[in-house]
Amino acid sequence: MNTDTETLLRTLHLDSTLLGLNPEEEAFFKSETGIQDTEELKKHIIQVQDDAYKVSRCPRVDRIRSTGQ
Repeated sequence: MNTDTETLLRTLHLDSTLLGLNPEEEAFFKSETGIQDTEELKKHIIQVQDDAYKVSRCPRVDRIRSTGQ
């Protein structure tokens, strides 16, 4: 990894406002987590992503959050 990439990864911040679930995704996550309140579900997903980002500041974690991929 070059220095520019390392610097970028240190400065990336996950943006919780970019989390958007379509109805199918929301239904899936509700069934898998047991969390039925949409806002609580979003908080849970964001927390899991933040935890993963702390372990490995991988750009894929940020991409998952920002695009729902």
